[in-house]
Amino acid sequence: MKSINYVYLQLVKKRFKRKLKTVNKFWIKGSGKDFLVETKNTSYIERFN
Repeated sequence: MKSINYVYLQLVKKRFKRKLKTVNKFWIKGSGKDFLVETKNTSYIERFN
């Protein structure tokens, strides 16, 4: 079985009166160099939840 190295990214979005003000990225495991895709979003994972 092939070992997969996972990269964990947490996005914290702050809104004020329904408008997005800030998006903070926190690397839980790994770094930006380990992330293979240029855009860092969680929408594809949220579809499965």
